[in-house]
Amino acid sequence: MNYVGDFAADETVYLNFASYDSNGASVTLTGLATSDIEVYKNGSTTQRSSDAGYTVSTDFDTITGIHAISIDTSDNTDAGFFAAGNDYVVIISSVTIDSQTVSFVAGSFSIENRFMRGTDSAALATDLATVDTNVDAILVDTGTSLPADIAALNNLSAAQVNAEVDTAIADAALATAASLATVDANVDAILVDTGTTIPAQITGLNNLSAAQVNAEVDTAIADAALATAANLATIDTNVDAILVDTGTTIPAQISGLNDISAAAVNAEVDTALADYDGPTKAELDAGLAALNDPTAAAIADAVLDEALAGHVTAGTLGKAVSDIEADTNELQSDDVPGLIAALNDLSAAQVNAEVDTAIADAGLATSVALATVDAIVDAILVDTGTTIPGLIAALNDLSAAQVNAEIDTAIADAALATAANLATVDGIVDAILVDTATTIPALIAALNDLSAAQVNAEVDTALADYDAPTKAELDAGLAALNDPTAAAIADAVLDEATAGHTTPGTVGAAIVDILADTNELQADDVPSLIAALNDVSIGDILQTQLTESYAADGTAPTLTQAVMLIMQHLTEVELVGTTWTTKKLDGTTTAATFTTDDANNPTSITRTG
Repeated sequence: MNYVGDFAADETVYLNFASYDSNGASVTLTGLATSDIEVYKNGSTTQRSSDAGYTVSTDFDTITGIHAISIDTSDNTDAGFFAAGNDYVVIISSVTIDSQTVSFVAGSFSIENRFMRGTDSAALATDLATVDTNVDAILVDTGTSLPADIAALNNLSAAQVNAEVDTAIADAALATAASLATVDANVDAILVDTGTTIPAQITGLNNLSAAQVNAEVDTAIADAALATAANLATIDTNVDAILVDTGTTIPAQISGLNDISAAAVNAEVDTALADYDGPTKAELDAGLAALNDPTAAAIADAVLDEALAGHVTAGTLGKAVSDIEADTNELQSDDVPGLIAALNDLSAAQVNAEVDTAIADAGLATSVALATVDAIVDAILVDTGTTIPGLIAALNDLSAAQVNAEIDTAIADAALATAANLATVDGIVDAILVDTATTIPALIAALNDLSAAQVNAEVDTALADYDAPTKAELDAGLAALNDPTAAAIADAVLDEATAGHTTPGTVGAAIVDILADTNELQADDVPSLIAALNDVSIGDILQTQLTESYAADGTAPTLTQAVMLIMQHLTEVELVGTTWTTKKLDGTTTAATFTTDDANNPTSITRTG
């Protein structure tokens, strides 16, 4: 079907069609009249009742086989037939072509019944006129109204802010002094209960049953892990084994040990130390005392008190610190804080709203919240003044005799060791005492089986393994130390080239980065950059040519992408069945595709590509 487009109301629609003979050659037709034109609306089987507003032309422009008709949709002879929001099909009925009577569909069109119309130049002009009117209104707002509104901003006095804060506090419904007094009275009553009444009632408690005491004593004995007869039998076995070790095995091992006197050990150690010639304490103290040995605080003082004037070599830490100080001083003269301070503005209503929000965020108690607390405190008073004392009074009381009887029962249940068991253990322990007090001391007294030469050799070996410095080695080591003063360290730090310290995360790299940043800020002229902000006029925005770009289906577009797609959908659209293809500026490349729910009478459209 030849769909010729979506037209504005009251426009004239032009349709062309061809006629052919049975061999496919173009031939004229006969009998074409306006009465042969039948127009159907929205799929109805009832054609328009009037032929008024139609014209026909056989062999259009004297071209054989090409014919033309026109339909004036402003003709209202059939009242209301042609109207916006409808689709129409044009049929040629009963004309003669190649001696045959034929009827066929000449084409279809719609009147203001598409979401976007690429051929409706009149409607587009109307829409653009509306846009132009709206843009003019925006220019009035941005050129006159908004500047006037902005000029009126930031005009709150201290009294107004005070009044708004008072209003916000009143809105928060904070607790009154009377509410707090009620809560205080209730808390005082609770303190009487918890500080006097309840402690007195608890003092008089004694409410354990005989069975409960028995169970608790059993548990306590079990927790104490007292020895049972079975435990003592295990200990007896272990002590027997100890007796074997202490009475036989250990004495035999001790008797095989060698012997050396204390004087011999002392003499051999003295000889080994003399051979080694290590530094004495006095010699070590003298060597250490000669060092400068600056403290961390002294080094820090020397670095921080070092004059920057003596460290001007480019690339050194001292030069970098001087440059940073100069940059920050220059930034102060630019009054950057003043520029930033001028950026703020709040209305009285905004202050009120922010204070309300802050009070809500602080979670302060309202009178409603205190009323809830008061109700809870009242319930606590009932518990502490009536319920709990009643429960305490109902508790029972266990006598000392009952407790004694239950403990006797529990001890019997625990199967503790008997006197006979303990007598056996006592005999074993006596034997151990003989070993530890007589036998083993005698064996130990006989020990001393190491020769003086062996002690000397072992001490020499130990000193050689340790490799401690001799006095001569210590003196040479101390003499070779650089031993810089704090001032020399400060000079070295500040004169050190920063180029060799670029590892991320180090102090050197941080200072290099800070210097680069401050130098870059100097080159950037921050005050000028701030002054140049937000200096684009509406004219600049509306008169700058867009760069062709389209967002992918399902992706939020930029403003440029949205405008480009709208314009191309208005001016470059190819319609095939239910598929609408929007073209790019070149008229051939696809920018986007859409699918309608019906080729003839669409009610919805969806982007599909």
